[in-house]
Amino acid sequence: LGTNTAKLPSGVTRLHMAQRSRDQIINQVQALARSVHYKDQARVVNDVVDLTCQCPSLISEVDIYVHNDGQQQKIIKMKGTVPIYYGGKTYNIPMEIWVVEDYPIRSPVSFVTPTPDMMIKPRHQYVDASGLCYHPYVHSWSARDHTLAGLITMLSSSFSQDPPVYSKSAGQAQAQAAAAQQAQPSAQLAYGANPTYPPTYQAAQQPPGYGSWPAQPPAAYNYGQPQPPAAGFAGVGQPDAAQRKQAQAQLITNKLQRRVDEYLKSSNQQMDTLVATQNTLEKNKRAAQGNLEALRRQERELEASIAQLARKDDEMTEFLSQNDAKGDVNAREYAAPKDVITQQLIALRAENSAIEDVLYMADKALSHHPPLTNLETYLKEVRRITRRQYQCQRLIAKVSDLRLQYGLPVM
Repeated sequence: LGTNTAKLPSGVTRLHMAQRSRDQIINQVQALARSVHYKDQARVVNDVVDLTCQCPSLISEVDIYVHNDGQQQKIIKMKGTVPIYYGGKTYNIPMEIWVVEDYPIRSPVSFVTPTPDMMIKPRHQYVDASGLCYHPYVHSWSARDHTLAGLITMLSSSFSQDPPVYSKSAGQAQAQAAAAQQAQPSAQLAYGANPTYPPTYQAAQQPPGYGSWPAQPPAAYNYGQPQPPAAGFAGVGQPDAAQRKQAQAQLITNKLQRRVDEYLKSSNQQMDTLVATQNTLEKNKRAAQGNLEALRRQERELEASIAQLARKDDEMTEFLSQNDAKGDVNAREYAAPKDVITQQLIALRAENSAIEDVLYMADKALSHHPPLTNLETYLKEVRRITRRQYQCQRLIAKVSDLRLQYGLPVM
């Protein structure tokens, strides 16, 4: 996507954040973020503040993106210089970092923006002719692990090994000015689904005899006022031994910090796995202990049942030994009731049950197709039988009361 930028009106707030406390920076960045519809506004504010504290020379403002299709989008742009250490000196590389609307899901877009007296190094490893920065840190972007400060740290480290710009000679500057007056070529940049920065600075033609690094040192960028160097970098100019040592120490510290962060991340992941495994083992241990206790309880119950069965077996054996000599037993004698009241109650209950069966069969005979009896006969017999059933049930009630009076068990 190619883009063109249009400046906001004079009312656009621009933050000069150098030499300000973190609380002030947070308040001012929040004011900017509220004018932009970010999906994760808290993360945007936190990362912009962290980068501003790390590199105070970067100035935040809200600017408008105009895409090739004419769509406009207001987002935060961080514009300023990023210090690098090259050839024993500290240089400031002019850059712009655009924080896209769905940051941090998508990576920010960063550009090297050379001044008119600078040239972008042709075929640079991380910067194309329009200034768009390509870097493994961007291509492997992770919303969880990557930040704006991390991106600038990686770019500063890479640019310290291979600076992306250098000063133009007088002839190159004149030739480029003449070519710019004749035509203004438009650059089309492809950067996935991210919006891209407009080609404000035209890519210069490769000068004759261009080597891996020209005789001219990289130009130190200045926006018309002194730019404070980032924390941990030496100032622009001829550094002394202490400044060189400090800059080297900062680069080493950044590399060590990244390795420590990677190690901590890996260790935390392993620790989480071990903790989860430990929790699973403890849960299984508790379950096993519960099952073991249940088995022991069942064992005690079975042992008690075995002991009870053994006692019953002994009682049965003793009973059989005592009654084997008596010969055959007449079961009817033991089943028949001894008292008259009980005999009468049994007879009445049997008669009542028989009457129930007769009434049931009478109903079936009448409902049979064709009926086995007529309605008149059915009604006459049912009336006679139910009268007898009523008498039988009254007698059962009286006999039951009589049994209670004599203290006999209820039947």
